[in-house]
Amino acid sequence: MDSILNYINFKMFNVLTAKDKELNLDILIKLYDYFCGEFGVDTALRSDLITYLEHNIKFDMYKEIDDEEENDISNKSKREIITTKLNIFKKRGWIEEEYNNDLDIIYMLNSDAITILEALYSLMHVDRSNEFSGYVISTYNNLKNIDYDKNSTQAIEQAFESSKKFSNNLNSMNSNIRRYTNEILQKENYNANNIATNLFKEYQNKVGVKLFNNLKINENPRMYARNIIELVDMFLEDSNFRRIMSNYQEVKKIKKLVNEDFQYMKSRLNFIKATFSNVDSRMRNIDSKNNTYLRVCEDKIKFIINESKDIEQGINDLLKTMGFCRDFSDFEDFFEIDNIENIDQYSIFKARVNSKRTNKVELESKDNIEIDDFKNLVNKIKKDNQYSFEGINNFAKSILKDKEIIKVSDLDIKDENLYIKVFLLTAYQNNERASYKIKYLNDETIVNDYVMNNFEIMRSNKL
Repeated sequence: MDSILNYINFKMFNVLTAKDKELNLDILIKLYDYFCGEFGVDTALRSDLITYLEHNIKFDMYKEIDDEEENDISNKSKREIITTKLNIFKKRGWIEEEYNNDLDIIYMLNSDAITILEALYSLMHVDRSNEFSGYVISTYNNLKNIDYDKNSTQAIEQAFESSKKFSNNLNSMNSNIRRYTNEILQKENYNANNIATNLFKEYQNKVGVKLFNNLKINENPRMYARNIIELVDMFLEDSNFRRIMSNYQEVKKIKKLVNEDFQYMKSRLNFIKATFSNVDSRMRNIDSKNNTYLRVCEDKIKFIINESKDIEQGINDLLKTMGFCRDFSDFEDFFEIDNIENIDQYSIFKARVNSKRTNKVELESKDNIEIDDFKNLVNKIKKDNQYSFEGINNFAKSILKDKEIIKVSDLDIKDENLYIKVFLLTAYQNNERASYKIKYLNDETIVNDYVMNNFEIMRSNKL
């Protein structure tokens, strides 16, 4: 560990924690493009590099631009800003400066900088929809098709790489689900549309459907885990392992095998075995986190949209603005404030009670309006949100029509907006005024390319 700490130049990372880190990273990525992509050169004239960055960095995007002492230099010219930044990058170890035969200043990327920027670049451009594609099957096929005397070393190395990528991506998925869950929980200003976007566009496309559900359904590692473990155990048997090491010696052109060579190959095989021995528990853990995320979304949507949040203050403010009355309780019949005891007592959200009503409201002096006009305005406010309880309740009525019961799997839902409404049916099911009931089934269905638990929508006596 000490040798690693001594090797890393931690000053390099200062530019990625500065106030104007977004601009710094933008410039570094452009430098990587210049040296390792677009031009593929080892060195560049300082003047050429400055001109390139002048034309490829949009400085007006960044409000904060600082020099090394964190003084604001946003009022400087593009050329001055770039020169300042290149000097900072040189001092921090990202670029090196030399002189050519004509005594012109030339720049080159530091080797550590190339390694770091390659990692950053790969993170920016990875296709996350294919992260699991073929890793499990590749591991199995490589081990299954081993010829001890011809390709065992290569096959085990390839199987190790595939299983390592599979393992790392399981860890990434675990972390991603946690990140999306925290985002829903921690952003207090999230409205229903924000949550719908997070759930149906971000999460479902990047985690819930294209990765996790595809992994469970199409590439379920449980289908291959037992066979992979049995193959590894077979390879670790003495006679078979000796043949593998004989091939290893030949491939690596080693005169005499030492203990480190045997440990190296055993570690590869043991890693593969450990990865697929633990796959059941890891998949269950991810499944649990996925269900937690969905439950958090549902609870928060209930809390926001289900007319079971505390709307009393909003009504008070509305009455103040209109100058309609002085006693809130005189008109409470106009507002159906739902009882929110239907929210799960173990939910992360606590029910707000009706005991906090304000008996008297200080009002500005304004002309009164007719009661009917006031009721119409309230109804308009409620109906403006297409995902309100009334909207979803009417949606249930339109689905059932003259039927008593219908399965989600029998519906033709091809529009994302309709899918959101199907999801909200479950959020509103416990509303005391709901005209429908939900019964969950023990199977899954695909709705608008999304995998979800199948359920029945049943007519209630209020429909």
